[in-house]
Amino acid sequence: MTTVLDKPVENIRDLRELEAEIDRLEKSLETLTLHASPAFHGTKNTVAVDRSATRLERARRRTVARNDGHVGFVCGEIDGPEVRRAVGAGADLVVAGRMLHHAPVPARTVRALGDLLVPGGGLLVVDYAPHTNEALREAQADVWMGFEPAELVSFAEQAGLV
Repeated sequence: MTTVLDKPVENIRDLRELEAEIDRLEKSLETLTLHASPAFHGTKNTVAVDRSATRLERARRRTVARNDGHVGFVCGEIDGPEVRRAVGAGADLVVAGRMLHHAPVPARTVRALGDLLVPGGGLLVVDYAPHTNEALREAQADVWMGFEPAELVSFAEQAGLV
């Protein structure tokens, strides 16, 4: 069963309901990233990346409301120069939340995410499991309708991450 948090994707009926579920997922991913990142590498430096300025601004507002001042925000593509500059010598942890299903070539995107890591760094990919909800695909301009766990492992293997 495919879920957005705890709701089956196939049960989402309209755009408003979908947006509410996505907003909950984004908040959960932000919380995970903001709390896991300092514990993972012992620093208080997190870079949030999104190609949507609107989503990035929502994340910025939520971050400010939580007084998490250690977060930098970059609007751009994951393999773009602005992201590379923000990450610098490499990241200890990269969290890719709900982005892989938008990638034209997911294996290439996983490789680009891996290229942001320091040697021995960790990559966490959170995305949809396979589903059949065409309305979701159309509303979100999805290229892929989710991934099997074995596909994600294959992408990681192709990128030399496992």
